Amino acid sequence: ANINATPVATQLNFNLPVPPERAVLDSSQLISAGQYDIAIATLSAERAALGDTYNPYPAYFEAVALANQGDYQDAQTLLVTLEAGLAQFSEVEANLYRPIVELAFGEVIVIQARAAMTENRVQEAGNLARTAILRLQDAVNLNPRLLNAYLLLAEAQTLLGDYQAGIRALQDAQLLPELANDPAIIVARGQVFLADGRSLKTRGLTENAYAQLERAEYEAYYALYLNPFLEAAHQVRIEAALLRDQPGLAVQYSQNYLLYFEDNLDGLRLLAQARLQENNPDLAYAVLDQALGSISADAGTVSTVQDTTLIDLLVERAGLYSSERRYGLALADYNQALLLAPTPGLQAQRMTAAYAAGDFDTALTDATTLLGSGALPDAYFTLMQARIRLDRARSGDLEANREALALLTTVSDALLSPALAAVANEYRARAHLTLGEVDAALTTIDAALLGGDSGSRRYLRGQIYQEQSNFVSAARDYEWVLTWAAVYGYAFADDVRERLAEVRQAQLETALTPTAIP
Repeated sequence: ANINATPVATQLNFNLPVPPERAVLDSSQLISAGQYDIAIATLSAERAALGDTYNPYPAYFEAVALANQGDYQDAQTLLVTLEAGLAQFSEVEANLYRPIVELAFGEVIVIQARAAMTENRVQEAGNLARTAILRLQDAVNLNPRLLNAYLLLAEAQTLLGDYQAGIRALQDAQLLPELANDPAIIVARGQVFLADGRSLKTRGLTENAYAQLERAEYEAYYALYLNPFLEAAHQVRIEAALLRDQPGLAVQYSQNYLLYFEDNLDGLRLLAQARLQENNPDLAYAVLDQALGSISADAGTVSTVQDTTLIDLLVERAGLYSSERRYGLALADYNQALLLAPTPGLQAQRMTAAYAAGDFDTALTDATTLLGSGALPDAYFTLMQARIRLDRARSGDLEANREALALLTTVSDALLSPALAAVANEYRARAHLTLGEVDAALTTIDAALLGGDSGSRRYLRGQIYQEQSNFVSAARDYEWVLTWAAVYGYAFADDVRERLAEVRQAQLETALTPTAIP
């Protein structure tokens, strides 16, 4: 679940110039529960029943439901028609409804921006957020009592990374007496501080991050003091504690969340994260299994919101499996998550798990499909293609090594994580060695070792040194591998023993060879 998102307007916690009808109110609750299809059908019927009467609410909420389903074009078309209908009124009459129309546009665009950011389409998300801000600012200028315009403004600014502007938008709302102590504003402040703290921590500014996270935690505490049944406030408090590296506190907060919302899926997911951060993987597994089991038992009534939470739970458990090298189980969870949400981001995670599990067909298909998707830089996917090409190559297959090396030549290490840049150099070294390019092989394996020591890299460098008749250096690397083989159980340890024996024999023969006297 995206706990950074501010509450949407469909919760109807805003002041309206004229109230919506009962059917619209009921549909808004369906939208909040993720029952989009039912809400759309109801609201479409409401629009048809209006005839020539202008009423913005059915179209507004129908557009929100459509956007939440990813039907952005249909949502925009609906709102364009709604906006065109204002032309029948005088300016004074039109301005009664225009704030709602502007708010509707703003919310739909924020939903779209949120989805783009989730899928790592950062530039697109930023452009959408800027467009939403213009609409939402117009709504506030026309009717400063629209609470959700401020909430959505704060979210749009947060998507842009302008956290101070997000807080300013909420402070503007608090200047109004009727909004000053609204819990939704307080929760939203906590969400902005949380996002700011997360960003600062990612950039290594830990002290500043902790200060913002403490602010987020306080805002959530205050909101829960006013109303302990605010899920978003519980979530902010737990997330802030986790980011402050306080897993024990996060466990307490999670248990408090579950006290008010028994068996809540988001509460269980966050409790699992806290248990894992406590270094209690068994308890984390138990919590995740409990949550996933409760969804399976209620499969007939799963909503879109539950689907989203199910995906989060599956990804959480898959990550836990991967951390314990249980890659087959991780792959199964990613496969199930992708059936619910076939997004590039999830597919990229599945690709990594599939490769680690030895399912090269799935990993290669994912890598090829994801090229140009923007889920990650293409360098990640090209590297995966090259790795699989080499891993599948038969011994001495020169053509496969040339193809893999050609792919690796196009990979920019600057676009990879440091760990994967080292992997790319390791695979380049493998290809160079097979192709007889020993000097290039040594250069690239040394670069790989600068990125991190490993048995496979020492083994490979030993082979390169052996090929160069640098028996002293080869023996040193082989001995290093055999020392750590007792801990890690390298599959290639037997070959290393044989090679070490060959190297020592070669050293002995070299020592016994008479040196010619000039």
